Amino acid sequence: MGSEGLDRKSYSEFELRQILEGSSQGFIVHRAGMPLYANNEMAKMVGLETAEELLAYPNVMIFIHPDDVGFVAENVRARLSGMDAPDDYEFRLVHIDGTSFWVDCRASRVDWDGEPALLAAFFDIDARKQAEIARRETENLFTKVFQISPDVITLSRLKDGAIVNVNDSFCRTLGYERDEVVGRLVADLGIWAEEGFRERLIGVLREKGGVRDIETRVCTASGAHIDVSFSAELLRFGEEDLLLVVGRDITERKQLETGLREAKDQAERAAWARSAFLATMSHEIRTPMNGIIGMAQLLQAAGLDPRQSEKVEVIRQSGTALMSLLNDILDFSKLEGGKMSITPVEFDVRELVGSVGNLMMPLAHDKGLDLSVKIDDTIPTALIGDPSRLRQVLLNLVGNAIKFTSVGGIELGARLQDKRAAVPKVRFWIADTGPGIPKKAQKRLFEDFTQLDGQSPGVGLGLSICRRLAELMGGSINVSSSPGKGAEF
Repeated sequence: MGSEGLDRKSYSEFELRQILEGSSQGFIVHRAGMPLYANNEMAKMVGLETAEELLAYPNVMIFIHPDDVGFVAENVRARLSGMDAPDDYEFRLVHIDGTSFWVDCRASRVDWDGEPALLAAFFDIDARKQAEIARRETENLFTKVFQISPDVITLSRLKDGAIVNVNDSFCRTLGYERDEVVGRLVADLGIWAEEGFRERLIGVLREKGGVRDIETRVCTASGAHIDVSFSAELLRFGEEDLLLVVGRDITERKQLETGLREAKDQAERAAWARSAFLATMSHEIRTPMNGIIGMAQLLQAAGLDPRQSEKVEVIRQSGTALMSLLNDILDFSKLEGGKMSITPVEFDVRELVGSVGNLMMPLAHDKGLDLSVKIDDTIPTALIGDPSRLRQVLLNLVGNAIKFTSVGGIELGARLQDKRAAVPKVRFWIADTGPGIPKKAQKRLFEDFTQLDGQSPGVGLGLSICRRLAELMGGSINVSSSPGKGAEF
């Protein structure tokens, strides 16, 4: 039957159907939920193949999300009864697989089969809504982080410096109420202690995009200055360019750093003064002491009787012991002050060790001890080092061995540490048959001012100086010993 035979009302419905069938949007006509008409596009929206499948459902409200069905049904009732209702609103439809998606519904009242019905057009806006939801969640998360962060956070307009928002930490740290700063200009508040700092900061941000861990000072509401470390970014929010600044109060840390620097400077000055005093006093005492020792030696050569010679010998030995002590103090002060230097030269290790043995042999023999010297023949005759400092260490160690050994003997030796090494390294040892050193005592043996027996002359600097000199020469020193079995350094 052609359209000529239809009355005007039927013709309008026929034209409406033709228009709706050709649309790319989903359309449905229903009366209080009962479907009267739907196009294929509407059926596809909810996962059905054809409109006939959709029309077979008794109530289309089952395709509306349970959380949204209440207000949608209310809008439908209001519109069908002639009351005011929104023409355009958003809600979620439910696909037959159970998933939901957002649609924009544009509704109007129409006459269908002579009775009022609701014509609804649906536009899929799920991608846009999901983006909006994600943005809102991000904004909510940012707001939470913004407010609960222990760091000081401010947002200000880039163009004029007007403060958009500050967090609670800002208010606590700088002593403001939020309504005292929001809307005001940063320049008027005088937050940055350094004049023109904000302008320079923005210049750097435009060039680099962001800054990290910049330290500066800011002014509190009371006018006090505090130190802060901050990072900053330029943000685009809507149509507005904003400056985000996140900072942390580092005033205590800066004060601690200042205190540590001052303490370090004070300690260095005290160490320098002590070293200078020790060096000066050692020098001033050494001069007359050399005179005393020299005069004692002259008196011994003058043909004194045995009683007189014995007393002069006491003077000479006491002077020599005091001179040794002064030398130790002078060396210690140089090492403490970092003024002791090593002078590397080429020298013959075997010759040096032999000379130390020859020098100390009479002292050993005087105590009835044997002093043997063992030198590895494979040691090169020419090595690089500081012979005077090495001699000082060896003399000290051999002297200690003789002093603490009553019977037996001492062995002084040198050998190559690794005969295959490209750069020769020499290991020296001094072994004795003395009383030995307990394990606990070995741990503090090389500490400053340590004397294990508490009765020997001196102040306990000899081994400490040996250790420092060995390390200064790029080496190390250690001991192997047990009570009753002697010691080896």
